[in-house]
Amino acid sequence: MRSNDATTFFSAADFAAACVFGADAFVGILDTADELAFNAATATTHTLRYALGPVLAHGATGTVAGVAFKVAGTPEQVSATDMRANLVKA
Repeated sequence: MRSNDATTFFSAADFAAACVFGADAFVGILDTADELAFNAATATTHTLRYALGPVLAHGATGTVAGVAFKVAGTPEQVSATDMRANLVKA
């Protein structure tokens, strides 16, 4: 079982990248969205997994590792410590 201290998992020394959305600066793990839903391509291009804390909303814009993204849909809590947001390049 993983510790409730998400800073261990979301480390810039490993896979996490610097994220800035509005006034929130945090680290998150960016991944490409390559899954198919009902045999149709997903509407998003990337997913961002991050620790609970920053409040991202549908339509919010920001950067991940200096690249501009827009939040597509409402982010969801995927575990006791993690959130996942669907993103598209802005």
